[in-house]
Amino acid sequence: MKRIQRLGSVSFVTVLLSLVFHLLAMSNDEWKTITCHGCGNTTDLQDILGSWTVALTERCYSTSVVGIFAPNGGYTGLTASGFRAQVCVENQYLMVKDIRNASYCLRYNEGFSDVACTLTEYNTKACKCDYSTRIKLILAMTILTSLSLGILIFISHLVAFVKIDYVLEWLIPTCYSLLFFAILCIFITLFTAGTGLDDEINQLRYSQSLFEVAYFNDSSATAHMNAYKKTLTRTYSVKLGWCFGMEVMALYFSIVSAVLYLLMYLVKRHPNAIKAIK
Repeated sequence: MKRIQRLGSVSFVTVLLSLVFHLLAMSNDEWKTITCHGCGNTTDLQDILGSWTVALTERCYSTSVVGIFAPNGGYTGLTASGFRAQVCVENQYLMVKDIRNASYCLRYNEGFSDVACTLTEYNTKACKCDYSTRIKLILAMTILTSLSLGILIFISHLVAFVKIDYVLEWLIPTCYSLLFFAILCIFITLFTAGTGLDDEINQLRYSQSLFEVAYFNDSSATAHMNAYKKTLTRTYSVKLGWCFGMEVMALYFSIVSAVLYLLMYLVKRHPNAIKAIK
């Protein structure tokens, strides 16, 4: 019984660490960092909002606000690089609502791209704004992970202190099942986020989904999008942010917790199979 209590105490700490790292990843805005190469100091929208970071449901731009001190274009003596602010908007994309107006949505997105969904000027009967399927999947998996680990915190606390055998017989398998589900959700989150690095760039700057709808998702859609890319002078690089690393740490401690609960199960079922833990 003492061995189970020791393992239960350690597993409680590892589950708690997993939840903390997961919440840190969910609550911050650096899952990805996108940097613009070739963006200049012009008033063009794609220069002003050239680089940004991506969170679960929003994207944040670091942009100069020097212009507000000189509304008439006068000299301020301030440098653009030294006076910046963070602007965040929902990470939604302009999508086609009525396929007959796909070309209209495409032209509108090419003109306004990053702020298309924050404006109310587009035809709501032709276009709509929504999160991509990838973002919805990541958001669903992170919420399910939080619920699983949150419930697990309470149950693992009982495992560490309850001394009644028949209670432990169902508590330990329950904890293991919740951990397995949480690990699966975290893995799906990491896989989905890690394999879609260029998703924001393709949607915002290259209008990928709009090209696919406008050209009926055939080979010509890719050809037209590539031709459009060649007309642009800006290129972009993407790297994973520290929030992705926090989610990796959550996965690591979840796996450690699962191993500990497996050891507890073996100790409970086969007391002589594992040496005493000192």
